[in-house]
Amino acid sequence: KQWYQRRVHGIWNQTVPGSNFPHYRPSSSSTMNKLIVAILVSSYCALSMCLDVPDSMKIAIQPEDVLEMQTIKRPLSTYIADSKGKLITVLGGGTWNCKVSIVSGPGGILVGTTSVSFVNGTATFSDLFITQAGSGYVLQFEVTYPTTATISAVTTTPFNVGD
Repeated sequence: KQWYQRRVHGIWNQTVPGSNFPHYRPSSSSTMNKLIVAILVSSYCALSMCLDVPDSMKIAIQPEDVLEMQTIKRPLSTYIADSKGKLITVLGGGTWNCKVSIVSGPGGILVGTTSVSFVNGTATFSDLFITQAGSGYVLQFEVTYPTTATISAVTTTPFNVGD
């Protein structure tokens, strides 16, 4: 008799012609081991809280041109993302903190709350202003806690501060 075979995620599905009853067998012991590990991991994640793995920090709201000594109108915001760029709302390891600073510009000082905690994966800076007019300001955001986080700092697009 002729067997119909097709590969389905590492497992062969063999059906006897004239029968709707499938017979499953692993294509290899390695595939079976991977299947067992996948089942164990998914069972563990279902029973406990599995956290996404932080991969990077993204800027949610970029700064717009503003006047010196005037609070930036739209609060600046960054978030922690997974490897696909998706927001991670639950960060493990305690409270995560983010700091913002000026990395380029004609010399103004960034004033306001420059260090905040991430809330639901997002750090929002709502009361920042710059003390000196000029063009080409660039801000940098960096994770300051946990100190073991390997998230790279990110910078804004350049913006201007008028007088």
